Amino acid sequence: MTEATKYLQAEHDPSLLFNEYLITLDRDKDGYVSKEEFELGIETVRIHEPSIRQISYENFVKEADVNKDGKISVAECKEWLIKNIVP
Repeated sequence: MTEATKYLQAEHDPSLLFNEYLITLDRDKDGYVSKEEFELGIETVRIHEPSIRQISYENFVKEADVNKDGKISVAECKEWLIKNIVP
C-alpha cells in the first residue's frame, strides 16, 4: 500500500488517522513520546486537526501521564488525543 493510499484511507477512517498521529508522535518507535517527538509531532497533528489546543510538553505530561511514571506511553498519548481533538 502506498503512502498516498494510506493517507486517503486515514482521512475517512478516524482509527487509521489516530494511528498515523501516533506514528508521527513516536518517531523512534520505542513506545513512548519524548519531548522532542511531541514538539515535532504535535505540529503535524495540528495541520490536520486545527481544533487541538496549544499545549506545552510539560502540561501534556501532567494531563496524559495516567500512571504517573514521568513518561508518556503511546497508549496514554492516544487517550489524550481522543480527549483533546474536538470531533
